[in-house]
Amino acid sequence: MTYSVPLYSTLNMEGVDLSTAFTLSTSTPEYPAQPFIQGATVLGTLDGKWVYATAAAVQATGDVCILTKTFQAIGLLSSNAAAHYGEPLGVAMTATTTGQFAWYQTNGASPGISVLASTAPNVILYTTATAGRLGSALTTGASSTIQGIVTTTTSASTAGTYPGILNTPQIFTAN
Repeated sequence: MTYSVPLYSTLNMEGVDLSTAFTLSTSTPEYPAQPFIQGATVLGTLDGKWVYATAAAVQATGDVCILTKTFQAIGLLSSNAAAHYGEPLGVAMTATTTGQFAWYQTNGASPGISVLASTAPNVILYTTATAGRLGSALTTGASSTIQGIVTTTTSASTAGTYPGILNTPQIFTAN
């Protein structure tokens, strides 16, 4: 059995739950507003850093997202990368639906980064045609290079989420 260190905020900030998406609801008066402002940042275990943002679309845990200046999290695709060069990227810590608020990891050891099948470890990663997933194969003219993300294990013959390291990732260049 392997032991995995849990990820959590080490700041003295009440209510931070990295694995929960938040939905505003008029039927729950105890939550008249979101618990954190968009753009709030927390630090945590394994050199982790997370940013609070709004999901612009449905996202799965581990999806790589563009974090816009207004703290909207947009699933990264080869087709939308060019419009967001240099903008920060984050990894979704939980599954979300459109409009939900959640934490997106931008630094540290990540338990799961969405990648395509047969993605090699410790290599440059590229955007793909699948929202939120990265790959280690360059598609000429259709991929952008991602800087600041590496996976630490080889992905199996199926796509999925695999452990990795984040170091302030961003879209680097078009290819």
